[in-house]
Amino acid sequence: MKTIILALTILAGGLSAAGAHDARVPSSGQTPGFVLSVPDDWNSQSNPEGNYLTAAAPDHSAAIVTTFDAVSATPDEYANVQFNAAKGVSLVKGAPVTINGFSGFSYTFDINGQPRVLNVRMIVLKLGGRSIGSCSIITTQGERDVDKAAGNAVWSSLRVVTKP
Repeated sequence: MKTIILALTILAGGLSAAGAHDARVPSSGQTPGFVLSVPDDWNSQSNPEGNYLTAAAPDHSAAIVTTFDAVSATPDEYANVQFNAAKGVSLVKGAPVTINGFSGFSYTFDINGQPRVLNVRMIVLKLGGRSIGSCSIITTQGERDVDKAAGNAVWSSLRVVTKP
């Protein structure tokens, strides 16, 4: 199912002049959690459980997919699950990442979409106990940097909150 959502949400675009709103995962207020600043003209939606968020802009240049799960897994194990669900190609572990004191790693991989190849950059953080989360930006291979700028700004806005 996540493969379908990843493929269907390959969207994004420029920061909206109309403003932005905070989107939270999990939406229940459980802590810790992720918050992203999403432009108002982007299409964003979460699943009924509130532990999965997609955000996509109107010009189809990028999409953000954020997940939060209660599983006993390392960042590497969780990245492999996401990679396999997306039917990814060539998972590469990147640099260590720390956001608000929570540690994990960055990863990259491609998805051989039709008709285009999709590039995925993902951060996976261990959020304490059995909580783990990821935030991915998905772009179309060959997009101009200027077209990816808004998606990068949303992805870079990721923060971890520790209060409801």
